[in-house]
Amino acid sequence: MTTVHSTKGDSGKTDATEVLVKPMRVALWAATAFSAVVNILMLVSPLYMMQVFDRVISSRSTETLVYLTLIAFVALGVMSLVDYYRSRLLNRVGEWMERRAGHDAFMRALEQLPTMGNTRSGDAALRDVARLRAFVGSPAFTALLDLPWMPLYFILNFMIHPMLGWTAVASAVVMIVVTVLGDLSTRRLLVRAEDSQGRALRVMAGAQRGTEAVQAMGLAAPMAARGAVAVDAAHEANRDSADRIAMVASISKFIRFFFQVVTLCLGAWLVLQQQMTAGASIAASILMGRAVAPLDMAISSWRMIAQSFEAWKNLKAFIAAVPKIRRTELPPLRGRQEDIPILAAHFARKAALKHGKAEPGLTEPFLEKLTQYRWPGNIRELENVIGLACMLTSGQTIALPHLPEYLTQSNQILPHRTPALNEAPGTLTAQERALIERALERTSGNQTWAARMLGVSRDRLRYRMKKYGLFERKWPFPVNAAVA
Repeated sequence: MTTVHSTKGDSGKTDATEVLVKPMRVALWAATAFSAVVNILMLVSPLYMMQVFDRVISSRSTETLVYLTLIAFVALGVMSLVDYYRSRLLNRVGEWMERRAGHDAFMRALEQLPTMGNTRSGDAALRDVARLRAFVGSPAFTALLDLPWMPLYFILNFMIHPMLGWTAVASAVVMIVVTVLGDLSTRRLLVRAEDSQGRALRVMAGAQRGTEAVQAMGLAAPMAARGAVAVDAAHEANRDSADRIAMVASISKFIRFFFQVVTLCLGAWLVLQQQMTAGASIAASILMGRAVAPLDMAISSWRMIAQSFEAWKNLKAFIAAVPKIRRTELPPLRGRQEDIPILAAHFARKAALKHGKAEPGLTEPFLEKLTQYRWPGNIRELENVIGLACMLTSGQTIALPHLPEYLTQSNQILPHRTPALNEAPGTLTAQERALIERALERTSGNQTWAARMLGVSRDRLRYRMKKYGLFERKWPFPVNAAVA
């Protein structure tokens, strides 16, 4: 079989978006729909607070409080259930991505990288796939799905009072600025840590591949020292980046709580000015906290997010740089009858050379019978038939008598039917034994073909042969002489 590159346009490249994202588009849309339901049901808590403080307390209605609490309980239960199924769905998406991309990256690295001179190894691509799988199933990815719903909470805050709306927007802007500054300060450290860790792994892998040479030349200590230097560099970069990210997360958490206090303060002042109710003030504080909660989670998980985006970029470059190999599927032998004489002559020459004989000729009736047969075993069956005929011939030609019996009696695939019971006389056991013997005789003892003729599995046929003592029986041709 020959191999060809799959093409994408004229470049022969494949985009990672087509390999990974498009097949799971439905699952991602479903996760987005779950996020919409979760974020809408998040409004239950502020609405409950508004109703309790503005209606229940003023009316002193216990029935209203009970019904509101029941409604909130049911809504929050539905929200938790939807959030649970969203997490399950994202975990399944991550597993599918790891299976699909991991297999694809492994095969491409195995088949193409040695000939392309690509500096990025296949194990690095597999690490990128594992990192993406962990990211998709993590709360950080869920926070990214919740980020587009931030404007909804801002709009509701503006509806309560414009000052509270602008306060929520200001808190989000400040947190975004802190996030950008943190990214700029940690990006170089994360890249350095990744490079150092990859260098340490390459040193270890190289030492393991050449263990005998390393031991023979006394290079174990220098190799260990070289790996230790790379590990120390990775630890230093990881430590610095972790410190920076922790500092950014602490600042963002302070900003979040500070603006919540500011929102409560403004709300209390507006209540004193009789511009809003106490319930609306508490609801505005809850809405502001919910609005910036995904942003706060994203900042806390920024290292994972940054590494995942870097892994996605590297994986896209890897898949785009390595064209996927596809095998050219050859049609079966029965669809290429004109090739049978050529292949038969080749196999005859090969068999004669193997057995130390002169190359035999093939008679016209012999070739005609070969072209009439459908060859369910394809080329391998043809090679076995020619090899057996070459062994059986004592002259310079191969003729019809040298063919197996099953091939000379039919030019079709062996029938998949069981002969009628009245074809064999005697009891049922005797009829079954006679049918098995007849099938084995017609197939020269080939158990696979005999099972197909009888319409049973090969294991069942072997069980019956053992029962009737047919394993020791000698058939017209050797057993499995023409196995496909």
